[in-house]
Amino acid sequence: MMAIGDFVVSVSGHDKSDVYVVIGLSPDRLQLVDGKAHKMDRPKQKNYRHVRQLQTNDPSLTEKLCGDQWVSDSEIRRSIKKVVTELGNQEGGKTLV
Repeated sequence: MMAIGDFVVSVSGHDKSDVYVVIGLSPDRLQLVDGKAHKMDRPKQKNYRHVRQLQTNDPSLTEKLCGDQWVSDSEIRRSIKKVVTELGNQEGGKTLV
């Protein structure tokens, strides 16, 4: 089950293999941001079936998002970069998709 603050990777569409942070949930769609093309003020809407949840998180980012604190796009980018680096090191540099 996905939650606010989770990291996901797109598995289909023109944004395949892009990493996002979940900032909103609805019954049929996720609201996703990456801090670049899809910023906090204009999140991307994506179907649950078109993303894969990554098995990692950033507790400080999740706490801010769940606590309704302001989160900057640079914080989102920094967290995504950190997660991608960690996963790349764990998987021997393999792609996320």
